[in-house]
Amino acid sequence: MIIYLVRHADSVAPKGLNDREKTLAGLSYFGQLQARALGEGLKNLNIKFIYSSPIIRAVETTEIVSDQIGVNLELDNRLREFFLDFETRDGLRQKSLKEESRLNPNKLMPSGESLNSSIDRLEEAIRDLAKNKNGNVCIVTHRVVTEGLLSRLFNIRKGESDWMESASVTALEVSGDREFNILFYNKRFKNSRLIWETLRRKLGFYR
Repeated sequence: MIIYLVRHADSVAPKGLNDREKTLAGLSYFGQLQARALGEGLKNLNIKFIYSSPIIRAVETTEIVSDQIGVNLELDNRLREFFLDFETRDGLRQKSLKEESRLNPNKLMPSGESLNSSIDRLEEAIRDLAKNKNGNVCIVTHRVVTEGLLSRLFNIRKGESDWMESASVTALEVSGDREFNILFYNKRFKNSRLIWETLRRKLGFYR
């Protein structure tokens, strides 16, 4: 059994939003192209189940992927992102809270959750699927909780330049005793439309 951990595709959330507002941001045009290329790449990986975080950018990513691989999506609230403070739009405040959560991952944030408890729920979801599902699983979730889980399970501590990119896939193989082995990290699928749009963006043309 293989569990494919997917970070949602690029979203339209502008700077200056609070965390609550960010949950409502959908995919950008570029993100839609990423999700289509992702679905094409996942189509031949024998995925039997696909689960999504309930946050809009993840749901929209999963909808595009599920249409292409022919598997109905299911929502799982345990796959949601870790948020710091739902109300503040103060960037310095958010930065300070982020540093606090990094230094003390058990500290409860104004959102009502600690970093470690957010990682706990993602790990619980993955272990439940590993135990109860027969077949490969795709999970569309978020960077912070996924990077935290990879650090916990495999002692992988990536710097910012190596963080999971949007619409990337990290694969975990589940052994018979339900132990995890990482097969690959941060793999991205591309097609001609996505490559062309990436080039346009590098040249300063955006849609």
